[in-house]
Amino acid sequence: MGDNITSIGDGAFMACRKLRQVVLPERLRTMGKFAFAICEELRDVVFDPDEEIEVIPERAFCYCKSLSVLSLPNDVTTIGKRAFWGCTELTRINGFELTEIGDYAFAGTGVYNIAASLADEPSIGFAVFAKNEFDYYRNGA
Repeated sequence: MGDNITSIGDGAFMACRKLRQVVLPERLRTMGKFAFAICEELRDVVFDPDEEIEVIPERAFCYCKSLSVLSLPNDVTTIGKRAFWGCTELTRINGFELTEIGDYAFAGTGVYNIAASLADEPSIGFAVFAKNEFDYYRNGA
């Protein structure tokens, strides 16, 4: 993607079934709902740690079945509803200070390890980890 891109619209890459890697531009500030949903071969999403994006929106990566580990940029504070729903190979999330995790955000994933801090009074939605093997959370990563 071009270095000058600051926004990715709703469904921009939805169902690009052969997409394997995405290197997101440093200036990215917003991403739309379903931006990369159903990209079944997407294995690697590279965020620049200094990106200014604060929200991973609703269903942004749902059903990206090949995605396994995700390192979020420093400014991400919110993970939207069903953002990673159905990412069956996703096992680990590396983040920073999360203030909100939406309903079903990691439902149907293999997430068992989240290395992130939660804000003092985080908002954690309904069934965030439904139907997965989650067994470890370490606050203060």
